[in-house]
Amino acid sequence: MDYKKAISELNSKLFEKKEKLTTEEVLEIKKIIHELNVASFEMQKNIMEFRRIADYNNLLDEGFDFEFLKECYKEDNQTISDAEEKLEIHKHFNRTMMFGYPANMQKDSGVISYLRFLESKMYLMNNCGDAYHPGNYRMSNGEAELRIIEEVKNNLKLNSDKYWGYINSGGTEGNFWGLREGGAQFPNSVIYCSKAAHYSVSKFLEMYGKAEVEVISEVDGAINKEELFEKISSYYNKDKKAAILLLTCGTTALGSVDDVECIKNWLISNKIPHYIHLDAAMYGGIPNNQEKSPTKELFDKLNDLNIDSISISLHKYIGNHKVNGILLAQKQSVDNFIDYIGQKDISILGSRDIAPFSTLQRIVELYKRTAPNEYYRNVEYFEKLLKENNISYIKGHEFGNTFVIDEPSDEVCKKFQLATFKYNDKPSAHIIIFPYHTEKSMGELVEAIKTKK
Repeated sequence: MDYKKAISELNSKLFEKKEKLTTEEVLEIKKIIHELNVASFEMQKNIMEFRRIADYNNLLDEGFDFEFLKECYKEDNQTISDAEEKLEIHKHFNRTMMFGYPANMQKDSGVISYLRFLESKMYLMNNCGDAYHPGNYRMSNGEAELRIIEEVKNNLKLNSDKYWGYINSGGTEGNFWGLREGGAQFPNSVIYCSKAAHYSVSKFLEMYGKAEVEVISEVDGAINKEELFEKISSYYNKDKKAAILLLTCGTTALGSVDDVECIKNWLISNKIPHYIHLDAAMYGGIPNNQEKSPTKELFDKLNDLNIDSISISLHKYIGNHKVNGILLAQKQSVDNFIDYIGQKDISILGSRDIAPFSTLQRIVELYKRTAPNEYYRNVEYFEKLLKENNISYIKGHEFGNTFVIDEPSDEVCKKFQLATFKYNDKPSAHIIIFPYHTEKSMGELVEAIKTKK
């Protein structure tokens, strides 16, 4: 019997004919609905019990005693209860009310949902080593990884033959790789980064304690070029130290973009040996067909600028469900052949846990089926709302999707998941606008900021 269908039909009839029914008839129908709900629940419970018994019978076959099985039953019940409780929270979570963190929570297409289901049925997928040179380990998806890399390179308008890449654990690993590679190419060097750079840089420096670093101040959230050029010149003229630069395309707090073209041209004209790693964690994922975006001009010039390495987060603008990133680079100094896996391992962490097919589908849909105004439509609408309600804000880029405001009340921050921090010694919060936000939720956020509740 299809309990759900029967319950739905009875509820519909009750709603349609409630006024024509007597009190006794209404109560009788409600009683039947209740009994059907109980029966449905019991059926599902019995299915679960059957699955558990089957598993426990397997344990019995292995020689475990009944007391051990009882402990397993208790543990499993607790785990299932915890998962069901978490699922209930997820079901009631309104993704359109999440404004404070760079995670694009677009709904999955039907194809992506089905691919995620298929991936859940697979055994361990461990993409280890170099996807360009398959080794002994066959439980990987190097082919899908390479297709993902090619799609991202095409979106950035990079020469496919000049750049290679791999999928990693996220932007932090990508930044680690770029800084390590810069140091390998130029051992006599100084690392330069902005105060606005991602906190992964300080993590890297803690691990590589001998690295020499200069942290440069900011102008409107972007690296201060005058101070940067002065410091680079000083170190090079004195000790011929090369420059390793970590530049940012979408800073964490303001969403600012460093002037990559100007900095690159200055380094060339002054004949400074250098390595540039571009942290494009969020903005690097924006489709290049967008009419207005902080990356439109940069994507057109990126290939000619000859950037050494680039890191992009798959879980930020691209909106992947797993926390992963992509590292793209021109060359590699560290060339470790691992006989255990029969191939080179060019990564930082070695093994990579990726959802290859759903990730590839998501990227294809994003880059090839996106309307040219998708990125900026909500950004423009939200900016208009702030102006109409006289709410002051700062943006790191004219077409950026990040708005920094004075820190609202704790209640507002909690309700809308706003990230708080100090900017210019002032308690602040930023709001990051994505295509998945609705006009209704953006209006509610502005109203809450205005009324402080």
